Amino acid sequence: MAEQAGAGSESLLNQADSMWKILDDLADSDPEAYKRFIDKTLKEGSTFFKSPEPCFCISTILLPSVITHELFVNICSWEQMVAPKSENDPIPVMAGELQEKTEGQTTYSVIDIIVNPLVTKGVANSKDRKNLLVHVALDYIENSKKIQVSRKYKNSKKTYKGDPTNLRKYLRHGRNKE
Repeated sequence: MAEQAGAGSESLLNQADSMWKILDDLADSDPEAYKRFIDKTLKEGSTFFKSPEPCFCISTILLPSVITHELFVNICSWEQMVAPKSENDPIPVMAGELQEKTEGQTTYSVIDIIVNPLVTKGVANSKDRKNLLVHVALDYIENSKKIQVSRKYKNSKKTYKGDPTNLRKYLRHGRNKE
């Protein structure tokens, strides 16, 4: 077993060594192509490792509710989410975990909803687009989390309820996180 692990490591080292030799040869033979390759790779890497970005937050309530239980929905955009193919196609959506939080005597829930930036583009300038996106998010929450939420909502003054640095967790799990 240890021999197989060693052979696998050796194979990886050989592949890495080959890759470096190819890059060295490219840098020597065509410095401009090498620069384009490095620039493209760095650009793709910075997009790939960029966390979702908060766009806006709404608050609504969980149903049925004897005691009002507020739900904050953080709408975020992320390049890693697939964009809809056209205006008429369904919007690909990802939801984070439904988290219950307490501040003082108040208990509330928070959830992140993540879509492609093309979906959030123009939402700030159009009440109709924003309302459509909110209802898509609420539908998704109800279907994926098996809960009911009120369709009446308020826009939060903050763009994100909670700590936006927590959005980095999606980098570990990718788009498949539910």
